[in-house]
Amino acid sequence: MHPLRIAASLVRVFMTLAALTWAVATFTFVLMRAIPGGPLSADRQLPPPVRAAIEARYHLNDPLWRQYARYLADAACFRFGPSYTDPGHTVGEIIGQRWGVSAVLGALSLGLAMKLRQKP
Repeated sequence: MHPLRIAASLVRVFMTLAALTWAVATFTFVLMRAIPGGPLSADRQLPPPVRAAIEARYHLNDPLWRQYARYLADAACFRFGPSYTDPGHTVGEIIGQRWGVSAVLGALSLGLAMKLRQKP
């Protein structure tokens, strides 16, 4: 196969991957903003100054377009911010703790899929 064809195929694959990643990230952002609830919708009511401080800290009071731009920029740099459910930890740290198990499961799934795809 000609090297230019290989390069063109690789470019096409990476462009498709980039477009798919952007589409999934955008869908996730829109879905998370559309569903009811959120990090500040707990059973207890927060005093307005405390709520405002938390919204400012997590940039929840910014316009949606600015939240979306920050979301895409942070995701591109693998900065996922602080965890809402596990204070004192970032989402990146939590993902890092579980990365090994996910990699093993992914490798096993890929191996099984390749084995099942082989013709006898």
